[in-house]
Amino acid sequence: MRPTISASLVTVSHRNSCDPVAPMSGRLIGIDFGTARIGLALSDELGLLARPLETVPAGISHPDPLDRIARAISHHGVAAIVLGVPYLLDGRSGEAANRALTFAGALRQRFPNLPLHLVDERLSTVEARQQLQRSNRPQSEIPSLLDQTAAAAILQDYLNHAAGGPPLLPPPPDEPQQR
Repeated sequence: MRPTISASLVTVSHRNSCDPVAPMSGRLIGIDFGTARIGLALSDELGLLARPLETVPAGISHPDPLDRIARAISHHGVAAIVLGVPYLLDGRSGEAANRALTFAGALRQRFPNLPLHLVDERLSTVEARQQLQRSNRPQSEIPSLLDQTAAAAILQDYLNHAAGGPPLLPPPPDEPQQR
């Protein structure tokens, strides 16, 4: 049985804030935030397909990951950011979700002119691991590709909903939603 990524979105946007999945021109960057690694994915210019881009090391011994993200945003002409937030299975915010929401604040400060979409990404890493295993990759390659593949799953889920996929679920309890 294949797990599914929850469709719940919480949108924080400085532009197009009336519609959480407003069509955009240009590429979107998907981010799977983690304390050790941050996975990045990129959409095509039509906003139809997401692909893994890179894995950015994070943590105390690495330089500011926002610098690497800024280079990717600039290099690829990104028009919006999609950040996965790993809510608990019951929809509440746990420690990992709170860290991702703190990171969302840092993204908002660093990129104030880009819309920021927060996506409930429960089980995205499980989906990414299964996808990589189905691709017959050697087991030794999977850890280095896992975070960027999870970011692609998060971004693809967002793109599917933006293109008229199933109705979006309400945001998890106690989380802000701007309209």
